[in-house]
Amino acid sequence: MTNRAKSISKIILLSMLAVTTISITILGYFLISQEYSKFSESSRKIRREFLDQSKQLITNEVNNAVEYVQNRIEKSQEELRQKVKKRLYEGFEIVEYLYKRYRDDMTDDELQSIILSALRPLKYSNKRGYYSVTTIDGIALLLQSDESYNPMEPQEGHSWIDQQDVNGKFFVRDFVEIAKNKGEGYIEYYRQIPSGSDTRPSLKLSYVKYFEPLGWIIVTGDYVESFLEELKYSVIEDLVDIRYGEEGYIFGVTYNGDPLFSNGKITLGTDNLWELTDPSGVKIIQKERRIIDQNGAGFIEHEWTKLNSNESYPKLSYIKGIPEWQWIIGAEIYLDDIETVIADERADLRSRINNHILKVVGLLALILVIIVNSSIFFSVRLKRTFKSFVSFFQKAEKENIQMDPATVHFSEFKELAQSANKLIEKRTKAEQNLQLYKEIFFNSSDSIEIIKPDFTFYDQNPSHRELFGYSNEELQGKTPATYMGEENFYEMKYALVEYEFYRNEQYMKTADGQEVFVDISAFPIYDLDKNILFYAAIKRDNTERRRVIDALEKSEEKYRNLIETMEEGIGIVDTQETIIFANRAASLIFDIPHVDLIGMNLQDIIFEDDYDKILFQTQRRKLGNRDRYEVRIQTLDNEIRTLLVTAIPLFEDGEYTGAFAVFTDISDIKKSQHEIEKSLKEKVIMLREIHHRVKNNMQIIISLLNLQSMYIDDENILDRFKIIENRIRSMSIIHEKLYESDNFVEIDLGQYINELIDMLSISTGLPEGKITFSINAECIKLDLNKAVPCGLMCNEILTNIFKHAFPGDKKGKVSIDIKLLEDNKIELIIQDNGVGYDGDLSEAGQGSLGLQLIRDLVSQLGGFLEIKNQKGFKYTIVFD
Repeated sequence: MTNRAKSISKIILLSMLAVTTISITILGYFLISQEYSKFSESSRKIRREFLDQSKQLITNEVNNAVEYVQNRIEKSQEELRQKVKKRLYEGFEIVEYLYKRYRDDMTDDELQSIILSALRPLKYSNKRGYYSVTTIDGIALLLQSDESYNPMEPQEGHSWIDQQDVNGKFFVRDFVEIAKNKGEGYIEYYRQIPSGSDTRPSLKLSYVKYFEPLGWIIVTGDYVESFLEELKYSVIEDLVDIRYGEEGYIFGVTYNGDPLFSNGKITLGTDNLWELTDPSGVKIIQKERRIIDQNGAGFIEHEWTKLNSNESYPKLSYIKGIPEWQWIIGAEIYLDDIETVIADERADLRSRINNHILKVVGLLALILVIIVNSSIFFSVRLKRTFKSFVSFFQKAEKENIQMDPATVHFSEFKELAQSANKLIEKRTKAEQNLQLYKEIFFNSSDSIEIIKPDFTFYDQNPSHRELFGYSNEELQGKTPATYMGEENFYEMKYALVEYEFYRNEQYMKTADGQEVFVDISAFPIYDLDKNILFYAAIKRDNTERRRVIDALEKSEEKYRNLIETMEEGIGIVDTQETIIFANRAASLIFDIPHVDLIGMNLQDIIFEDDYDKILFQTQRRKLGNRDRYEVRIQTLDNEIRTLLVTAIPLFEDGEYTGAFAVFTDISDIKKSQHEIEKSLKEKVIMLREIHHRVKNNMQIIISLLNLQSMYIDDENILDRFKIIENRIRSMSIIHEKLYESDNFVEIDLGQYINELIDMLSISTGLPEGKITFSINAECIKLDLNKAVPCGLMCNEILTNIFKHAFPGDKKGKVSIDIKLLEDNKIELIIQDNGVGYDGDLSEAGQGSLGLQLIRDLVSQLGGFLEIKNQKGFKYTIVFD
């Protein structure tokens, strides 16, 4: 009995029902999980916010309390000083009052007795504070305010000027010194506290004031240690009443566990808390002490029983130490209140989950009804589409056909049809690519070997066969060790197995025993399942390159020896201007031992005024510029030397790494140059004066010609005078240009001709606009020997054009071209479009004399002249 094939429509229907049911279930689970996640996050957030707020609250309370204590500590010294000074002034006012009241009615002894009797019973600070009176000579008049106290030494009425404290300080002498020099002031010394059980001397701060009418020194003071104890108790009384929140309070203990105050009560003097533990056995005070010793402040968590409950609850405390008094100040808060809020959140969560379950069940029922109806509709279309695909694939087995996507109904099947068409196209392309790779393999100039997964030979291309000389038959069953050696083969094998890549350069042997240096790269070739099909080894013959490298290494040694023997200094600096290489010549130039020079910074060598130049040059190196510049250095003997430096930037992977420099000591050259420049300046001044005088002399000649022409009426002779004058002016312009130039040797030919044209236009009275000039001149310099004949020649040609080329009202154009030919000759072309000349050229221009003068000047320039008479004259002059 054969199994009946299952209908894909039914499978899709059942699958959709299953997927829908599972999806709704997952959706419900997701919604419920989201609620639980939100609850968990909300709980964490509430706990975190509560904890953060609680920490902030108790931290602020503790910090405020500690700040208050430290403020009192900081002001304690000044508070004590003000206290004793105030007490002294109170007693002093009594003395002043009694003295003024009875000085006229009593004898001195009676007055002193009544004042001392008034001061004796006065006391303060738990009877520690009293008044003493000493004469300016050191006689004690009043030492104690109550006779029941321990007797003081010496007795009243005797001198105690030599009285000392435990440190040997003559404090009575200091009383007298203050009274004499200042009149009043503070003093510190050690004395036993009156009526105290502790017989140790204690530091006492007293205030001294001189009562001049009686010559008395009045002193009162208090003991620092006793004052601080009173101050501590006063601070405890202020802190014990601090409250925050509903049950929050400040507590305090000493570093050794002695209680100070807690929960609104002063616990000073009660049992030590060093061994106090919480219900979990944590020794709280000891743990607090460790936190204070390590960080000075911090949080501590422990459990503690509430006052109105027998159960223990988690408690968070913040403590902070006061090192000056060895106190620990803290505040704490219970953390159990947050659980009540979280319990309310949990009840709300259960309600939301029940609502989600009802929604999910209803949604599932609705979707199932929709899916059943939709599946029946789509199953009919699916059957038609499947029939089309079955027919297409049956034909595709025999024919290379394409399926029309328009014949199917669903976009997925359209895509399937397109994919089937692409599959056929890819099959064709794969066959083409396979042929392409074969062509690359067999025609590559690199040697390629294909190796089996067991590392035995599979195939090679012609380049590989030609390089090693082995045929395919000779390599069958053999490993690459045949030509690369066992050791290199196992190295390659290990790399391919462990790292899936191998790259190396090594010597290999060919079939005829020759060694070739080969660059080899090997890698695995995988199938679609990432299984290794073959290994490919690509080899490139680098034998010739190896020979070149060996030769370069030998050459490097030669050049290193060359660098060390060069007279020029050579050095390399890094990006921080630190010298990392220098040859021996560099150490000689810098006058610094070679071993000390390496590692020095240029700032320690370069002359101070030139270091900014080094920083500027470094910036240019970073931009890739090569420069040649001068810089001064200062040797250890304070000798200033001038170096000529050629600097080249060094880059690695496009990043600036430093600079390479070659430098020479040109100190002697600079001295010589200075002398030459000095001499040159003198010659420049002389040349400038010579050219100026020549120009002035020519101007005198021109003026003399003008004066002479005033007495001549013959127009022909006047015209000759004008020609001579223009020739002189043309030479004058040359000398003017020379003494205006920088070197007094050369003039620019183009600029000269421009000025010559302006001069001739004015001299001949050329109407404006009659002749248009076009000058195309390269920058060509002429020395004096060339400039004079060239200037005269141009003057003759242009004068001829001005006079004869454009008669009457005829207008025209004159073109002048100056350029440098390839053979370093100068070509000058002057051309006009005037009327030209119908006769013999020897009679053109200014008669035969003008043309002959032009030829002579060209000859003087060592050039040749070509004159064409076509639609005007064209003069072509070529000279060196």
